Amino acid sequence: MVRRLDSQLSKLDKIIAKELGRSVANIPGAGAAGGMGAGCIAFLDARLKPGIEAVLDMVGFDGLLPGTDLVITGEGCINVQSIHGKVISGLARRTKLKHIPLIAIVGGIASGSEAAYDLGVTAMFGINREAKAFETCILDTPKNYQRTLEDILRLLRAVKQR
Repeated sequence: MVRRLDSQLSKLDKIIAKELGRSVANIPGAGAAGGMGAGCIAFLDARLKPGIEAVLDMVGFDGLLPGTDLVITGEGCINVQSIHGKVISGLARRTKLKHIPLIAIVGGIASGSEAAYDLGVTAMFGINREAKAFETCILDTPKNYQRTLEDILRLLRAVKQR
């Protein structure tokens, strides 16, 4: 099935290239959301940008940063994919430019997530406090998130009081 789909997409790209003068086959992100990006490029002359960048621009995120001391964000599990276009990567790039610390409170911290530090994440905190199966620990997520946030705020208060 994958070979057939790939073959048909190649044929579609050739038709688009012939009729519209542009190829969409090798554009990063063009295949996302079922090829919506490719269609927008081909038929609407659109330019693609990562979704988090579009959202941050739409809400005026950069305009909220002046006077900000700290940004706190979260994600289910921070991993290698997190540094390639997810919320954390967009926030990290923008807060790093303004020298604002970014803390990530996450359900899990997978190997390879250390690259997030280079991107601009200041610290990562996993919320799971006990070694439990995912099916069990997910039930405690709200409570564990709150406890982790409270611990971070206690630490910040202690540093400020010094």
